Amino acid sequence: MVYNRIELFDGMRGFALLGILLVHITAFQHSFGYEPNEDAPLIDIITIRFVQIVAEGSFISLFALMFGIGVMLLKRSLEKKGINPYPIFSRRFLFLFGVGIVHGVVLWEGDILLSYSLAAIFLLLFFMRCKPITCLIWGITLMIGPPFISIPLRFFGHIESSYINAMDIVYLFLPYSKFVILLDYFYHWADALPIFLIGMYLFQTTLFTNARSKQKRNRNISLALLVLGFTLKALHYVAKYPIGEDMLVISQFLVTLGYVYGITFLYTTVVGKRLFLPFEYIGKMSMTNYVAHTVTFTLIFIPAGYLFEGIGLIEKIHISYGPIVAVVTIFLQVLISKWWLSKFTAGPIEWVWRLWTYWKWTPITKRDLSQVVNS
Repeated sequence: MVYNRIELFDGMRGFALLGILLVHITAFQHSFGYEPNEDAPLIDIITIRFVQIVAEGSFISLFALMFGIGVMLLKRSLEKKGINPYPIFSRRFLFLFGVGIVHGVVLWEGDILLSYSLAAIFLLLFFMRCKPITCLIWGITLMIGPPFISIPLRFFGHIESSYINAMDIVYLFLPYSKFVILLDYFYHWADALPIFLIGMYLFQTTLFTNARSKQKRNRNISLALLVLGFTLKALHYVAKYPIGEDMLVISQFLVTLGYVYGITFLYTTVVGKRLFLPFEYIGKMSMTNYVAHTVTFTLIFIPAGYLFEGIGLIEKIHISYGPIVAVVTIFLQVLISKWWLSKFTAGPIEWVWRLWTYWKWTPITKRDLSQVVNS
């Protein structure tokens, strides 16, 4: 069995899409932060708690981590070819910003692409030439700095709400104004940036290159991180122990890292590689599949969107059906993506993204591309 790092990254990205949809399906059905009342069916409560512990906050971080890894992968490829990466990344992130505006403002408030594009601009301006250890230090500082400030202050009763990212610290020094209200729309870039940086660091370590020789280590680290992360999340969501939003952010990322080490371990086994093969197909078309979730489920659930009137099934379908719908959706996307990639070079949005990034015409069909290459 051949271990392929690119296949691993595609598999992780596809797996992240499943987890993101598990979380977002509830938001499509009801709203973000939905909590079942005491009279809700037990199966609905179990479903919500399962998704919160296994997926919430952790898969979206995994997706962001893969973005940081993808940045480093493309940067190295461009540098090997002697191409200046800054114009390429500038156009690439500008396209992401445009898709984020359309997706987040026009289609659905749960968009992550706009936040990614803003974080990516900061990445381009300040961190593209960072050494691995510098990426790690900045990533950890920006991620756990605000919670580490917040936890003792909250413990001693000096504050009531938690600080969970750098924007919460920035707000302390800004008087309330229309400008601050505007900043709220861009709040989550501060969630994405540190994870991008940690992803850039991990790419440059031996985690992915020496995965075969580190099987046992990766397995043990994964189990330890998952047990600790799941336990802290269960204390918060199930036991209702007040660990705080600041500690919850840390526990969510522990689960994310547990998935990274675990999937890396599984890709060095025959069974694990076969298990994640379907996720590679949707991972190669991650943006197209992500946007397809929004278009599909706003049509089904939202009673009146910006562009679509919608079928209006919001709050009419039990929460417990959500994960089933998510898994079936991903299964169908695997089939569609596999077929599409057998005929075409990339997903439709990815193809347009590539044209915009390189300002060079590339045929979308594999047959036309082979004719161009052979001519």
